[in-house]
Amino acid sequence: MSWVYIISDGTDIKIGKANNPTRRLSELQTGNKNQLSILRLIKTESEKDAYRIESTLHKIYSQHRLNNEWFKGEIFADIQQYSDEELHLIATLELKTEQELINIITNLIKTGEKIYFINVVKALEYIYPTFNGACLRPIVDNNFIFNDDYSLGIKNE
Repeated sequence: MSWVYIISDGTDIKIGKANNPTRRLSELQTGNKNQLSILRLIKTESEKDAYRIESTLHKIYSQHRLNNEWFKGEIFADIQQYSDEELHLIATLELKTEQELINIITNLIKTGEKIYFINVVKALEYIYPTFNGACLRPIVDNNFIFNDDYSLGIKNE
């Protein structure tokens, strides 16, 4: 198990990964004049998964990068709109076939997770500037419904 963490110094945030985020916070605190705190932890099954999510967040928010893994703190509210499950999904989308993507979204919905189409498209457009979210729409329309809160639901169930 590994973690993606978002740590704040009160102004800016650091997006990183660690097997022990509490120890990592302590290491970062050494030599930092500002009090650091963990704002969010995203649990992953492996270091590889943590790396994918960390890299995805770095790509999405690259225009807000200050230095290495430090970003403008104003982006934290935007990051919060993504559930852990959506971040896992977004981080692995480029590795999936259409059917695998349908299966992943279906399984997440069946476990009670809310997946918002707009969040997935927005993140992919950040990561891949030439990505056109319209290409996902037929997949969604053929396999899912939009609930009243605009989250995706399973069609024909």
